[in-house]
Amino acid sequence: MLARTAYLYILFAPTENGGIVWKIGITYRTPDERLNEIQAEGRKNKDCSQYAQLYRSYKISQPEKLEKYLHRYYAAKRYKGIKGSGGTEWFKMRYPFYAVLACRARHLLELFLYLLLCGAIIALIFHLIKTL
Repeated sequence: MLARTAYLYILFAPTENGGIVWKIGITYRTPDERLNEIQAEGRKNKDCSQYAQLYRSYKISQPEKLEKYLHRYYAAKRYKGIKGSGGTEWFKMRYPFYAVLACRARHLLELFLYLLLCGAIIALIFHLIKTL
């Protein structure tokens, strides 16, 4: 069975007191579709998520484990001022350096494994051609 590919995204939004909060989440739609949904919920709930902007998104397979790990890693920085779906995925911090680093590393690892697999397939094809 193939792993389901999705986006792990990082959003940011300004708070009432001039700070910044960051959201780390996943979506099987496009990050822009998820962003539009979050902004609409924010307008309805009158919270700062209505001003959310997409910072980065990474298309990776099985992002659930990475998202869960990052939520645990940043648990002490959880921001409770957002209502609506994904309201527990917001964190108050200067910059989510570790989240960006982890996502890039995961993305590069998947790319490396893909290229390795492609190389193995090409080598197998050449081997089969040689033996004919």
